[in-house]
Amino acid sequence: MIDGLETPGEIRRHELFSEMAERLARHMMDKHGIEEDRAIDIGNDLADFLTEHWKGQNVYINSDREFRLSKRDWEIFGRMRRGNANDLAAEYGISYVRVHQVYRRCLAEARRRVQPDLFGQNALETGLEQAVEAGQISTGDSEGMPCPNSSDASLSGNSDTDVGNRAEPAPPAAS
Repeated sequence: MIDGLETPGEIRRHELFSEMAERLARHMMDKHGIEEDRAIDIGNDLADFLTEHWKGQNVYINSDREFRLSKRDWEIFGRMRRGNANDLAAEYGISYVRVHQVYRRCLAEARRRVQPDLFGQNALETGLEQAVEAGQISTGDSEGMPCPNSSDASLSGNSDTDVGNRAEPAPPAAS
């Protein structure tokens, strides 16, 4: 052996990939009942794929805090009432300000789960498609925008019924 060179048997996989392969193999055996050899192969295949697909890239793995709200956070959210933030702060060993931050994060997530996205791309596209199909708007160009020179006044933006373009009613004729 040449000094300073490792043989393939001595080369070790990067700690991140070896731990990931091991944890995935253990999960596959415990959770899904897959035999050990097959689970190890699956873990190593995933590690090989990631190294091949992402090689040479710098990857930052964040804490994924926004995606996962902890059980503690949801407990604080469920128990929060007007005037009890100090009690919750003392109980959970966090500051009064942190209790309010947790509450606001959980409230935002709860709202996001039950309310549709008002300005979401899918909602906008679906609304436009339905309006075109119903004949409420016409697509005069490839962008799908209403025709500015359409003979239909409701499509051109020059209708008396458009907000801001209403003609004042004529005063009653003098008799």
